[in-house]
Amino acid sequence: MTVNASDADSGANGDVRYSLKTPSLGFWINERTGELRVNRTADQLRSSVTASTSSTTSNGDVDLIVVATDQGNPPLSSAVPVRVRLGFGSADSHEFNQEDYR
Repeated sequence: MTVNASDADSGANGDVRYSLKTPSLGFWINERTGELRVNRTADQLRSSVTASTSSTTSNGDVDLIVVATDQGNPPLSSAVPVRVRLGFGSADSHEFNQEDYR
């Protein structure tokens, strides 16, 4: 997922950088492109999300706050909430077509 902010100013005042305000829970954002990525395995992410109560919803979605900041002096910024739907599913929901694989 990529977030995008625009700034009509020129020079440093129009150069936007991205960051995460909320605890990342295994998420990382590219400060220049706004690309939001997971930097943990699915099992590690599931563990972090399950253990956290501050930024997860009742169905396991993760709420993050993305901040866009220009490089002016003083820097100006704006924040937006982003909800990430993880869709882990149930660990017991795997189905196999055959009874035996050789």
